[in-house]
Amino acid sequence: MKKIILLGPLSNQLGFKEKDVDGSDIIDIISKVDRKGIILQNG
Repeated sequence: MKKIILLGPLSNQLGFKEKDVDGSDIIDIISKVDRKGIILQNG
């Protein structure tokens, strides 16, 4: 399981600040947002 943390404008745009997702969801989210606003951590 990985934790994806969205920062700044992205968190407001997508409507959440933290969400735990599986790898496939992370790939889907990354394809929709600016990578500079994302921190990925192995959990």
